[in-house]
Amino acid sequence: MNRSSLAKLGCLAALLLATPPAGAQTNTLPEGLVCGLSYLNSDGTVYADGRCNGVPVVQPGGTTQPRTGFQVVHDGDSGFASTRGWVHWRFEDPAGAGFVGKSDTDPSHADLFILPKGAVCGLHHTFWTSNATGKDYTCMNYDPGKAFPITQAFPTSTSLVGCPPGQTGNAWVARKAFDMSSGSGYWVWCEYQDPNGFSYNHRGLNFGGIMCGLSHNNTSTGNTLFGTCAGVPAWTGSGPPNCSSGNEIPRGWFDDGQASGVGLGGCEVNTPFMPPNPSTCAPHTCATSCGGFDGCGNPCGVAGSSWCTTSQQCTLPADCPPCSSQNCTNGCCNPAGACDRSESSNSCGLSGVACFSCPAGTHCSGSSCVQDFDCNACECGCNASATACAKFPTCSISLAGVCRHQQLSCVCSCGGCDCE
Repeated sequence: MNRSSLAKLGCLAALLLATPPAGAQTNTLPEGLVCGLSYLNSDGTVYADGRCNGVPVVQPGGTTQPRTGFQVVHDGDSGFASTRGWVHWRFEDPAGAGFVGKSDTDPSHADLFILPKGAVCGLHHTFWTSNATGKDYTCMNYDPGKAFPITQAFPTSTSLVGCPPGQTGNAWVARKAFDMSSGSGYWVWCEYQDPNGFSYNHRGLNFGGIMCGLSHNNTSTGNTLFGTCAGVPAWTGSGPPNCSSGNEIPRGWFDDGQASGVGLGGCEVNTPFMPPNPSTCAPHTCATSCGGFDGCGNPCGVAGSSWCTTSQQCTLPADCPPCSSQNCTNGCCNPAGACDRSESSNSCGLSGVACFSCPAGTHCSGSSCVQDFDCNACECGCNASATACAKFPTCSISLAGVCRHQQLSCVCSCGGCDCE
């Protein structure tokens, strides 16, 4: 099935799977997320009419105005005035005053956003983009330009190098594209890798206008690999950006100094629905991801027992490693492959051995079956309440199983009474 034929299914799936998985960030998005990427020609003509939640970023007459929760960022294009070329709305709303929610700079959340794989964050031009606010071109306070040996005209001393790694270590990767005729200027950005696989579930998005799969289709100027949007390359070798899912709009290719049809470009996800991913997701084991996700957007589980080698519990046993001596040291492995710590007569054993049953008259004690203790059955005659002995009426029990008569100590067992 090709991507175009998946479009309707993608919309339906987004509605069916609107409830996000536990642990995903549902009320926040990364600070620096790019929305409504547009291209304004030197004469004021809008060549790429980017929109953020349906609102044009470039207004009539070529003006750009910020919107609540967003800042205007001029990404420029060498050869034009600083307010011409590429421009976008950057999400920056720590108070949550706009329509999206709060902007997030917590690096531990970097891989927990429900965004398409290929979403763009922290886009800026290393020569044109000013840092008037001190951080207006970073992605969650990370500067993708610092990941490369290139000079930036407006570096921020407090920003971190590269892109936010998240808990998985590969949440976002740095990308760059050379701006022709700039001398040494680059567009740089962070590209979302969706390591937890939320984009495979076709869930709904917070809003439309998210830029995805940003690339430069000139391979001869040291640009990074072509970007993808939900697993589909934006550049196919010819034509406009490949944005054919039905809820994307191509934006590009533009770069003053390049031939027509060559430059920066990508796909604008213009609806609040995840672009369908044409590939099938292969979940990974939850062995090292308890409390996280299986790579296909499904939660692995919560802390609690020993399904996983990390002494945590998975709610999806089929995705977790089988019970073994490594993850069931205080129990035995039952026929279902689970670690049983009940120490019952039907599930006896330790250190991950196969559970075994204890015969009648015995009970499980650690790793073996032991005889049941019953003072009434002993020759010594100690009863269960340890108040008297039938054979020695003056006997009493000071410790379980020990009968005492005058100076004699009778150790009671089911085989007899040994008095000394």
